[in-house]
Amino acid sequence: MTETPDPSTILVVDDAPESLDLLKQVLSPDYKVRVAISGEAALKVARQTPPDIILLDVMMPGIDGYEVCRRLKAEDTFKHVPVIFITAKDEVEDEEKGFSVGAVDYITKPISPPLVKARIATHLALHHQRRELEEARIRAEEGSRAKAEFLAMMSHEIRTPLGGILGMVRLLMETPLDRQQSEFLQTVHYSGEALLTIVNDLLDFSKIDAGKFTIESIPFDLHQTLESVVSLMGSRAHEKGLKLNLTIGAGVPICVTGDPLRLRQVLLNLVGNGVKFTQEGSVSVSVAAVPGHGDANRLRFTISDTGIGIEAGAVAAGLFHDFNQLNRTISRRFGGTGLGLAICKRLVALMGGDIDVISQVGVGSSFWFEMALPPATGAVHSPIGDLPAPTSGPLRILLAEDNLVNQKVANAILSRRGHAVTTVSDGAAAVAAVTEGGFDVVLMDVHMPVLDGLEATRRIRRLAVPQSGIPIVALTANAFEEDHQRCLEAGMNDFVSKPINPLLLVAVLGRLIPAA
Repeated sequence: MTETPDPSTILVVDDAPESLDLLKQVLSPDYKVRVAISGEAALKVARQTPPDIILLDVMMPGIDGYEVCRRLKAEDTFKHVPVIFITAKDEVEDEEKGFSVGAVDYITKPISPPLVKARIATHLALHHQRRELEEARIRAEEGSRAKAEFLAMMSHEIRTPLGGILGMVRLLMETPLDRQQSEFLQTVHYSGEALLTIVNDLLDFSKIDAGKFTIESIPFDLHQTLESVVSLMGSRAHEKGLKLNLTIGAGVPICVTGDPLRLRQVLLNLVGNGVKFTQEGSVSVSVAAVPGHGDANRLRFTISDTGIGIEAGAVAAGLFHDFNQLNRTISRRFGGTGLGLAICKRLVALMGGDIDVISQVGVGSSFWFEMALPPATGAVHSPIGDLPAPTSGPLRILLAEDNLVNQKVANAILSRRGHAVTTVSDGAAAVAAVTEGGFDVVLMDVHMPVLDGLEATRRIRRLAVPQSGIPIVALTANAFEEDHQRCLEAGMNDFVSKPINPLLLVAVLGRLIPAA
């Protein structure tokens, strides 16, 4: 049996008893009616039990209707409660004053009962719709937060064991191996990297979809960024017997302003696709200045291959759409999530650019994108991942990490480079160890028992000098930008994402403690 909803509550405010009696008689059959005979009484009654709508006389002794409305609208409880003024005045300036203090409508005396009931019904319907929309918005925000928290948790839970696998494989590959063992480990490492790429694609897509993806605008060396992409993908191309070429046009500046990491991500994705879908021939990367854009430095990046090509229908159907792949046969043959190009399109759009493709089946494809990269005006940023391994050391390193596999991986990476490593398993132990002194740097896991890495860092920063100034590097499996930002806000100097890249870790240490 369906329950009948409770009737809406109306607060009627008027210092004339006859007006109160009339309105109560007209409205009582359909609504709960409460009354007040003054502005002071209206404020008291409204705050005791907030109504769904207020009928408010303008001219009253003491506090008039305008002031009552102004005071109510200043409180969060009444911001969206409709107020209809009842007045004998019908001058335009009076109506303007009423609307300026928050009223939604005016009813003039003498009152027409059908008109009053119609106006109330209309504004109550709008009020209920607004309330439903607000509740829906709150639910959506809560759902978005829950989704973000789930993704952050899954990021940590997936990347942590994956980091252990890749870390151990890297370490094992540095030991004496016969040819077959080396091939087996290379296959395991390649498969782990492929899995990590899938995880990162899903996380990146989710971050962009949730509006949590930020684009930087910093000076960087464009030529170095391009060369690092070709260098990184060169070994994969070489394994397939492909040539990987880079051409930088004469008008392309060296130092520009933009987001080098996101530009690099787009290039790596497109070059990676070129290598994946090309069995013989070459993959070419080129960048050229687009004429007619003056100092805007609008550049066109082109990644061409001699691969399988793409049917025109597939491009028209939405090659850059989410989860889209050409067909199931290609998906089974080459793998992938179908998110790579969708992520590229969204990243390029976030950077103010356009992306498209020209392709012919059996001949190859040419993906291109354009964006404005203004001239650099400050110190040039060099992505940490592109830095050569520094020669700093040996260092006395405190490693705060509760995962035994991660402890072994980090210990092995650092010990093989001559560093002395002391390991603790929670944030409280890390604070105690730093207090005693004797360390050059702390590698701090973020998620630990007893005391997490963020709080441990805050407490270290409150210690006396020199302990409070020790460099702290976050080790985190969380892939969200806000997680990295929280690390910096807590007082950490830098962060290294898990799975730990040995060159990246060593490069960060070298940057924080040069010539140590």
